[in-house]
Amino acid sequence: MYWKENSPNKKSHLPLKGMLNSARIIDNKIFILVNYDDEKLGICVIDPQKNKVIKEHEIPNDGVFFIEGNEKDAFKVIDENTLALAVADNVNQKENSKVMLINTDSLKVEKEITFNEKSFIPLQIQQIDNRTFVLIYIE
Repeated sequence: MYWKENSPNKKSHLPLKGMLNSARIIDNKIFILVNYDDEKLGICVIDPQKNKVIKEHEIPNDGVFFIEGNEKDAFKVIDENTLALAVADNVNQKENSKVMLINTDSLKVEKEITFNEKSFIPLQIQQIDNRTFVLIYIE
């Protein structure tokens, strides 16, 4: 639910598939991280002026990669062209954790940064002085 800019007293809503995990705003568009049936992740892009989904894309996660910890800290805007998503194997803990860099235009994963140790789980993405740092929790 959100307020349209041209009508601040009226709330708008738009039904989406799946469960909303987190949302970010870039260039007046809402980028929403969605969990579909506890097996898939995806990103929906909403144009709030038109009140409609303008893009939707599933994120390849092999059915095991999900956010560990707080969704708002693991899904971040890096710049107007890039979103970052930190995920871990929350199903069987056999796969290494990774950070995915996602293009905001195509919604496709452009780069994956995989951690060498299975026990390293990214919890938070923090950007400082145009450099991206991932804070890691060690199990």
